[in-house]
Amino acid sequence: MAAPLPGLNLVVFMGSTRINRLGTPLLNLVVKQLKARGHNVTTLDAKEEKFPLLEKPYHHYKGGDDKAPAWLEKWA
Repeated sequence: MAAPLPGLNLVVFMGSTRINRLGTPLLNLVVKQLKARGHNVTTLDAKEEKFPLLEKPYHHYKGGDDKAPAWLEKWA
């Protein structure tokens, strides 16, 4: 009988940054199931990492006093 394969190194990305987001219980379930199967899991939470583009996308800036940051204008 062959030895069991080592667990995979996985990243589970939580992309929602909304207030009252509903994905956290699902994220926890997925991580729990993957770890139970012997995988190494790292979570990347967009809200905790403070990805500014996910907090306010480019098309939400109105111009004038509500101008997009320079770094975002560069990539738009």
